[in-house]
Amino acid sequence: MQKRVCVLGAGSVGISTALHLLLKGWKVTLIDAKEPASETSFGNAGVITDGSIIPLNNPDMFKSLPAYLSNLHPAVRYNVMHCLRSYSWMIKFLQQGWERYATQNASDLQSLLSIAAEEHQYFMKLAGNANRYSETGWLQVFREDYPNLALDFSCRTLALHEVDFTELDVNELRELEPSLRPIFASGLWLKSGGSVNNPAALLREYANYFINAGGQFHQQKIQAITEADEGYLVQCVDEVIQTDAVVVAMGPWSREILEPLGYKIPLSFERGYHLNLQLSDGATLSRSVYDVDGAYVMTPMENGLRVTCGVELNQRDAEANHAQIELVAERIVEAIALDDAAGAEPWCGSRPSLPDSKPIIGPAAHHPDLWLAFGHGHLGLNSGPITGKLIAQAMSGDTTDIDLTPFSASRFH
Repeated sequence: MQKRVCVLGAGSVGISTALHLLLKGWKVTLIDAKEPASETSFGNAGVITDGSIIPLNNPDMFKSLPAYLSNLHPAVRYNVMHCLRSYSWMIKFLQQGWERYATQNASDLQSLLSIAAEEHQYFMKLAGNANRYSETGWLQVFREDYPNLALDFSCRTLALHEVDFTELDVNELRELEPSLRPIFASGLWLKSGGSVNNPAALLREYANYFINAGGQFHQQKIQAITEADEGYLVQCVDEVIQTDAVVVAMGPWSREILEPLGYKIPLSFERGYHLNLQLSDGATLSRSVYDVDGAYVMTPMENGLRVTCGVELNQRDAEANHAQIELVAERIVEAIALDDAAGAEPWCGSRPSLPDSKPIIGPAAHHPDLWLAFGHGHLGLNSGPITGKLIAQAMSGDTTDIDLTPFSASRFH
C-alpha cells in the first residue's frame, strides 16, 4: 500500500522534499498557507555553490564584533530586546564561532553542499528550466587590499576542502567584471556553482512539476500536528488531513509547530532585506558579487539586479526596519552604475537560524515517522534539493548519500 506523507512548508526545502518523496513512490501532500516559494525562499540572492561552507559564526567574525556592537554596520543590525530574550541562543552562537567548533561545522556543511548543485541540476532537467542557472561561479570582492587574506579562517577552510577558488588583483577583477567600479582592490573568485535568475520562479517550476507528476498541493494555514491511532493528523484552518508520516519544513515557523509535541529547538531568526534595481545602459554583471566591506550581495536577475543585505537579529514578524538596506543602497552605487533607484520597495523576510549555522535534517527523537528539515539559514535555496533527497532516502529505508548525524536535532540536547 502506498504510504502517505504530508510535507509542511512550500519553500525550497519543502518543495524539494515533496518532489523527492514523490519520485520514491510516496503519496505526497505539500501544505503551505501561501503559494510555493512566497516567503523566505522568495527573497534570497540566488547563489548555488559548494563554496558557502563558511559558518556565519567563525573566528573571523570576532574581529568585527566591536563594529557590529555600534548597531550601525550594514552587515549586522539587532534589536536589543530581541537579543536579550534570545540570550541563550546568542551565547551558543558566539561559542560555536570558536575555531574548533567552526572548523567542524564547516566540514559538516561541506559534506552537504558538495553535492547540492547536482541535485538542482537534476531538478532543472525534470522541470525543463536549466536556462535559469548560470554556472559562472561567484565573486567576493574587497575594497581594501588584504595581504594576509590566505591566512583568514575562510580562505584556509576553502583550501582545506578543495573548493575551487582563485585570488584576484584589481586588474584581474576588472578583466572578469569590467563594469565594477575601481573601488575594489582584490577578490576571490569561487569558480564552481553559480546563480539563478529568479529563485521564486525556479522553485515554483519545481513545484509545478511535482503537481503535474501526481503530487498534491493544499494552500492551507497549518495549525497543529497531532498523533492519531495510525500516523498523524495535520490540522489546518479548513481541513484535517490524516497521514502516515509528516515532514516539518516550515523554515522560521518550524519551532512553534513542534513545541506542542515537546520539542524545544533553539531556532532564531536572521531577517534580511533585498532591493530590485536596474543597471545603467552599458553596465553588465555576469555573476553574483559579494562586496565584503559593503556587506551586500548583488546578483543579476531576469528583472534587474537583486541586492541583498546582511543580517538583522529580530523577531520573525517584527515591523520592517529599512535602515540597513538603505545604507546598502548608498554603497552599491559606489560599486556599479545604476539607474535611479527612487521608488524601489524593499522586500523583507526571515531566515531560520540555528546556533551552529547548520540545518536540522533527520527524524524527530520521540515520534516515529515525524521528520525534520529546517534551519538552513542562508543556505535554503542552495541546499533544498539535496536536503529533500536525504530525507526521502532516510524515510524510504535507503542508505543516505551522507551521514546525517551532524544534522540531527539531538545535538542540541
